[in-house]
Amino acid sequence: MPKGKYLNETEKAVIDQLKSIELSNRDIAKRINRDEKVVRNYLAKGKDYDKKKKTKGNTKITNRDKNRAI
Repeated sequence: MPKGKYLNETEKAVIDQLKSIELSNRDIAKRINRDEKVVRNYLAKGKDYDKKKKTKGNTKITNRDKNRAI
């Protein structure tokens, strides 16, 4: 499935405000017209929400080769 767009700064601020008044993730998602999972991920990751994971890059030895050596 294709990835959606990250939350913009306005949406993040709205989520933080609504969460501070103890609305549920589902109610917050309805108000900003986003999926509940987006809200949940943002709240769980916090400041690291829109950062990409670092990759190991191309390795010369594949996992299959590593397993064969063991």
